[in-house]
Amino acid sequence: MKKITALILALALAMSLAILSGCDSSDYKKAMSLYDNGQYEEAEAIFKELGEYENSREMVSECQYNEAIALYDAGDYEGAIQGFKNAGGIRAAERLNDAYYMQGKEYLANGEYEKAESSFKNAQDYEDAAAYASYALGMKEMGNESYKAAQEAFEAAGDVEKTAEMLNASKLMQAEGFWEDGYLNSAKELYESLPEGYTYNGVNAADRLAKLEQFKGFVALCGQWKCNSMNASVRQTHTSTGLWDQWDGESSGYLLDVTCVINEDDTATLTAKAGFWHYTNYSSLSKYLKTTTDSVTFTYTGTKVPAKMDYYLDFTYTYSGTLTISGQTFKLNYVITDRNSSMNFDYTYKSYGTYDTLVKAY
Repeated sequence: MKKITALILALALAMSLAILSGCDSSDYKKAMSLYDNGQYEEAEAIFKELGEYENSREMVSECQYNEAIALYDAGDYEGAIQGFKNAGGIRAAERLNDAYYMQGKEYLANGEYEKAESSFKNAQDYEDAAAYASYALGMKEMGNESYKAAQEAFEAAGDVEKTAEMLNASKLMQAEGFWEDGYLNSAKELYESLPEGYTYNGVNAADRLAKLEQFKGFVALCGQWKCNSMNASVRQTHTSTGLWDQWDGESSGYLLDVTCVINEDDTATLTAKAGFWHYTNYSSLSKYLKTTTDSVTFTYTGTKVPAKMDYYLDFTYTYSGTLTISGQTFKLNYVITDRNSSMNFDYTYKSYGTYDTLVKAY
């Protein structure tokens, strides 16, 4: 009885396998027919169901590859990229580069520069892909108003697209930033690097250079100047007798930052921030003296470089200072008067310094 049962089961299994095999054969033929008719998506679904039957796995990749080709031809580069990735293989990898490259061009045309940069970076087999990526980066940085970064990107881009034009635009916009911030030497250098008569965003480089020539005396002062010798003193004066005692000291290395903004009314505003040092207390013993670094800002607006600039503030202490200008030499005379710390004594803190070494031009 057991042998008969086993025989029946074996026959049933054989019949089932035959039926399944017939189904597989029929489905495979259907999938191949769909594939031949260009119905790749429907064919792919059946090949996936067939699993290891015949060359179904290879046909899945074939379907994915041809689907990607169709998407590419239709201009759907995002879909094509995913399709080529799914298909795999050397052939798909080559077309994947094509899809990335064309996608980059499309993003570039639409002004989507960050996406364009990313696409071109992925199009590794294209000789000019890196140049296009740099161009897209430059355009992105122009939009971010990061004009120095844009200039560097355009310089790396070579001659693709409108690189030469945008390189000049990035330089002019940098110059405009320096112009507005009062770094006139830096602005002048960039304006001079542009083609004669160059105009961008309504700004003409030649007009800017003519204005800088008009205010060349101010331009010459713009920069960072170093003080090679600075003296400071603290004096204690008896309010009744006038008798006084004083300590003096010397230091160096303090900086003066000078900028100049040319105004629309044809005046210039000169700003000079002077770093210096001074004593903060008086003591009969020098070892108990204290010092600090400080700064004071002088401003002046006019049409000619002033001979001096003054500062005055009367509060708890009286602060007064003069910055004398002679050529490209600046002399600081700064005084802090304290009449509040003691009923019997006045304290005067003075600083003198000459800034005449140009560290860097602005």
